[in-house]
Amino acid sequence: MGVGEVFAIAGQSNGQGIENRDAPGASDQRVICIPHLNKTDTVRMPLPMYSQRVSATSVIGPRGLTGWCWSRLGDRLAARLNVPVSFMNSAWSGTAVRNWRESISADSTATSYNEYFRPGMPYGNLKRIVQDYMPLTGLRAVLWHQGESEFYDTDPSAANYFNDLQAVIRQARQDAGYDMAWVVARASMDNNLYANYGLTHYEPVVSAQNRVVQQVPSVFYGPDTDIIQMPRTDGVHFSGDGLIQVGDAWSDFLNDDFFRNSSPRLPQPVDVADLRLALLVDRPATESNRPVTVTIVATNESIQTATNVRIRCGLPTGVDYVTGNESTYQRGVVFAKIAAINPSESRQIQFQVSPRKEGTYVVSGEIIKASQIDTDSRPNTSTGDGQDDMATVQFRAGSGPLYTVPVSTNADPLPSVAANQPAPVPDQADLSLAMVIDRAAVAVGSPVSMSLIVSNRGGLVSGRAQVGCQLPDGLTFLDGSAVQVSGSIVRGTTVAIAAGSYDTLSFRVVPTKTGSMTPQAQIESAGGIADPDSTPNNGYTNGEDDCAQGSLRAN
Repeated sequence: MGVGEVFAIAGQSNGQGIENRDAPGASDQRVICIPHLNKTDTVRMPLPMYSQRVSATSVIGPRGLTGWCWSRLGDRLAARLNVPVSFMNSAWSGTAVRNWRESISADSTATSYNEYFRPGMPYGNLKRIVQDYMPLTGLRAVLWHQGESEFYDTDPSAANYFNDLQAVIRQARQDAGYDMAWVVARASMDNNLYANYGLTHYEPVVSAQNRVVQQVPSVFYGPDTDIIQMPRTDGVHFSGDGLIQVGDAWSDFLNDDFFRNSSPRLPQPVDVADLRLALLVDRPATESNRPVTVTIVATNESIQTATNVRIRCGLPTGVDYVTGNESTYQRGVVFAKIAAINPSESRQIQFQVSPRKEGTYVVSGEIIKASQIDTDSRPNTSTGDGQDDMATVQFRAGSGPLYTVPVSTNADPLPSVAANQPAPVPDQADLSLAMVIDRAAVAVGSPVSMSLIVSNRGGLVSGRAQVGCQLPDGLTFLDGSAVQVSGSIVRGTTVAIAAGSYDTLSFRVVPTKTGSMTPQAQIESAGGIADPDSTPNNGYTNGEDDCAQGSLRAN
């Protein structure tokens, strides 16, 4: 159940907000926003998470920066209506109304200075609001603040302003499936027009804005912002007390008459499903220029059919797309669509890729859209959050560096990793051991590098620790500095390790026969300093943090 008022914002920078302009924050906890910044995505935005009061520095997703004037407007409305107030901001700095109209259908639109916007933007964010968020949250109106760019656009006469804004309103209503209300501010001025031309309003723009209100159904007058804080400290944008005045002006026009005469879109019932994604490869080890088959496995773990499922898989640098059934490829990304997945059913889609050079490659995939709400994950949040609607799989072509797919620029920042270790004891050293092997699979007779890493998580400098590594049958010591060999055990001694630091012992080994091998290591002595959670030299497999093991396969 939802209670409150929801507004979308569109326009240019005095609607979007500008950082470092002394914007106020909302004092009422009921004035909230979705803190997700969307820079490029025109397919689907993550489910709205109303987790943030609009503060002075808030991101008002999908594009708004700072609380701007909207925090003040929210405070005024929440106090007057006694309900929560939410904002979703799609305004985009530097846009002319022409850019909004052109981005409805053009791949990309540019300013009069030939600065291009992202494909599908700026209109794409407003489309995502009305298609992804509005069915869940409802919507009272779109608040339009734009016009200061028109004098500097390709046609300073603003002859097409009325038609362009009407087209944007028409398209937004068509995409929403609902004739939502619009409120249009009269905005047209900057310091240049004020000081050098002696204007108080740029009449071609204001006249067109008035015509939109008068001639397009369900469009209402917004405030006249040209008369607020003129001249402005940076030439264009409001700041400080000016933002309070703009918020108050919006509140004056969102009056009782407006609420009586505007028809909100109420939240719609939603269906739910529970989708899980997995990725598989037919050969974890291959050769350069030899195809590898990647299988996408989408599973519906709910009791309701999932429909219109869309999946995106990113390919790392060095991998070529070869072919695929039920998939398309564009600019390093494989897209797949599944019309329906029945309850408890898994659907598979395969495609082939080929590595151009040696290396280890990680393919990343995620579910980016479905007609149902997922019960335990949020589609299209990129591939770094560990939710069950994303997956990765890797394969190796010979030896070489690791190639991965970067997390999307639209991904929300993840919380800091919380330590699972107790706080360091000031008067104790706490040593732990890790083993790193540079290759998981190698040919018989080929050298393999091993590293034993001793870390001190305590609060006291450790003594010099002695570490022993037991080599299994079939694995022979080759060479290494600061280590010695006694039978099948490779030993070395670290330096004294400062609190929060580590030391590494490295050496090379050679497999002499095929098969899987498991070298094991332990700290044999801790330099005479007691360890709070482990006992040196008491075995390789007791689970204490001063022992470690690795795995290696020789072919």
